Amino acid sequence: MTVINFLGYSVNKMLLEQKEPVVQNKQTKIEVKQHFNVRYNVQDNKANVILSYNVDKDAPFKLDVELVGHFSFNVDEDAGNRGFNYYLQTNAVAIMFPYLRQVLTTLTALTNTMTPVILPTINIAELLKSTKQDQ
Repeated sequence: MTVINFLGYSVNKMLLEQKEPVVQNKQTKIEVKQHFNVRYNVQDNKANVILSYNVDKDAPFKLDVELVGHFSFNVDEDAGNRGFNYYLQTNAVAIMFPYLRQVLTTLTALTNTMTPVILPTINIAELLKSTKQDQ
């Protein structure tokens, strides 16, 4: 058995709104500033990890997605006695990131007017450090 178990995820928010008519073809790339946020809600040996993504307000579209990952903690497997929060902060976002990537790509592909947003592989530890500095 593992120290933390991923029990699944749910989508809390999926918003895509074009601010102005798009007159580009699907091959046009748009550079936008991206923002990530992570929140933890821990109760006993269960936790919800809320992973949010949105684009800067200056982007030609509004994009806002929020996923909630559901996790459980196996105290007996925590040989290093590090605790639930340690494992959530080091592993939960990495587990959830592929789901966020898929939701963003699917949602933006459905517009049929822009190149889908495809998140690159990201160093999750660095992402978490930068999100802590932004808060």
